[in-house]
Amino acid sequence: MYSPTAMDHFLQPRHCGVLSGADIAIGTATNADCGDTARLTLRVIDGCVAHIAFSSQGCAGAIAACSATCAWLHGRPVGAALGLTRQTIEELLAPWPAAKRGCTQMAVAAAIAALSAAASGR
Repeated sequence: MYSPTAMDHFLQPRHCGVLSGADIAIGTATNADCGDTARLTLRVIDGCVAHIAFSSQGCAGAIAACSATCAWLHGRPVGAALGLTRQTIEELLAPWPAAKRGCTQMAVAAAIAALSAAASGR
């Protein structure tokens, strides 16, 4: 069902955890299909995503999607990172099951919320 890349992100998630501090931007999202949740925290330094972490309550697809999203975002300029789409993450994890598109949408929504908060100084 999942690709070797997706399974690797599930079994050995990257950037799992929570960042803290006054300079942290937070984004959260819920998968409307099943109720899984994602929370991304990030720190921007010199306009780039310098530190990022996620926590998720969900299935293997949710964990893999959040891990891949964080790996893709790490080090990118905020402006470029705001162009992230569900399709970008699904291509990284391909082949990605159509039934799990809600997982990638959730991860990307949490990321965009955190990036938007960082860009606006919240």
